[in-house]
Amino acid sequence: MKQAALKQTLDELYSSYVNQYNSAPEAFFVTRRDPILFPHRYSSFEDIEAAAFLASTFAYGNVKSLCAFADRLLKMLGPSPAAFLQGGPKVVDELAKHKPYYRFHKSTEILAVLTVLARIYSSGGTLYSTFLNAYDANRTMKEVQTNFIRKLRSYSEVPLKFLLPLPEDGSTCKRMNLFLRWMVRRDGIDFGLWREIPPSFLIMPTDTHIGRIAYRFRWIKTRSLTWSKAEQITNVLRKFDPEDPTRYDFSLCHESISKTDWFRKISPQRR
Repeated sequence: MKQAALKQTLDELYSSYVNQYNSAPEAFFVTRRDPILFPHRYSSFEDIEAAAFLASTFAYGNVKSLCAFADRLLKMLGPSPAAFLQGGPKVVDELAKHKPYYRFHKSTEILAVLTVLARIYSSGGTLYSTFLNAYDANRTMKEVQTNFIRKLRSYSEVPLKFLLPLPEDGSTCKRMNLFLRWMVRRDGIDFGLWREIPPSFLIMPTDTHIGRIAYRFRWIKTRSLTWSKAEQITNVLRKFDPEDPTRYDFSLCHESISKTDWFRKISPQRR
């Protein structure tokens, strides 16, 4: 498919998802289970931010399982996750009795992630203010995200190499890029709360679903996925929309997950 035709197709797909969300936001996530549904339950800046960080940090594995875990975790924090976390690390310690776990992550690491947030919120900060301290428009997202993640890790006494990976280690950092997409982009599905960060700065959240599409369209040469591959995919999408290259993420990912007629038609098998 020629690039102009592909851009038109991707734009139409993106618009169809946004229009569906805007016309019936409460019903939208019923058929499209996605961890972004959890921050949509809240209205305040801090609650959305905290819920988004937790939902995205554990966004790996089966969608049904991860959504069930995110639901359990947020219920432990009560009606306002941010208010709970403002109580500091001591209130997180009290959750140990619930013995939270998700797949191969047990209570120690899960509580460590909550402690990171508790140390930030109890000191009067937010994830946004923490990110802004690392942000420099003259640096790459790889550099900025590395500094941001290192700061987050510094709040934990438990190693969080899997849950908070670094780009320099080769990870696509899909879950962090997903969180940043939610916070920066502005279209209803994404929240656009972090106003000082331009959407053009974002890197495509890259997992097996986006990787499958990218490989079939020859945006990448091999199936292996790394930070470099995520940058390559983003650079291709910047040709379609230089100001907002990651806007195609949600629709492309869900079309790939569902393997819809659209996906089978538009996504050629690569030989």
